Amino acid sequence: MNKELFASSIGALKEQWDHDVKCSDAAMVIWPDSFGGMYSNEKLFDTIITMLASDMDDKHDWIGYFVWELHFGRDWEPGSVTDGDYFIDLSTAEKLYDFLKGEKDAKDDV
Repeated sequence: MNKELFASSIGALKEQWDHDVKCSDAAMVIWPDSFGGMYSNEKLFDTIITMLASDMDDKHDWIGYFVWELHFGRDWEPGSVTDGDYFIDLSTAEKLYDFLKGEKDAKDDV
């Protein structure tokens, strides 16, 4: 998979997540007592993440970490993610791609 396809796939997931949050927020305004929260696309997201991970040979679930824990890189901070001897820049899908492909500029010495 090339970087552009990977980044656009992650970008599409991010757009869908942001849309889902927006719709859920609107539903809470209309039905504050009867709506139990955001509707779930989790199975679809997990399936797509699994497919991306398989194609990228991501054995350590870095893609899932980027999506779920770092909220598509929004919560990444410099120096916050390491892989042994390196700080890893996971601020964007492109940087995640570079890291997964072993590109040197995706890592800085700890």
